[in-house]
Amino acid sequence: MIVIFAADAAAPQASSQVAAAPEGALRWVCPDKPENNLTYYPDRARDRGIAGAANVDCTVAASGRVMSCTLTKEEPPKWGFGEKALHTACLLRFKPLADPDAPPYSVNKTFRFGTN
Repeated sequence: MIVIFAADAAAPQASSQVAAAPEGALRWVCPDKPENNLTYYPDRARDRGIAGAANVDCTVAASGRVMSCTLTKEEPPKWGFGEKALHTACLLRFKPLADPDAPPYSVNKTFRFGTN
């Protein structure tokens, strides 16, 4: 069985253009859970039974749409976990904020890939 976990945490520091995540904004509206998670696991790592993790910082619009993400850490490196985490993070949707004109906020997510 292939297992992928995404842990939520607000980014430790917000830039001058990105507000800190409002309390309660890190809940999913409608998570995209494909029936076959194999497409979200790096093929080479899956074939060799390698587990890993990747951390990304994302900017989220008031609408809940992920605007952009940056890979901040990948373990072990060069197995494709970072690329898959970035791809998956861009598909996520968060609960829209009450104020549609609120500034974007930052979210830090760790994706863990396992083979148990």
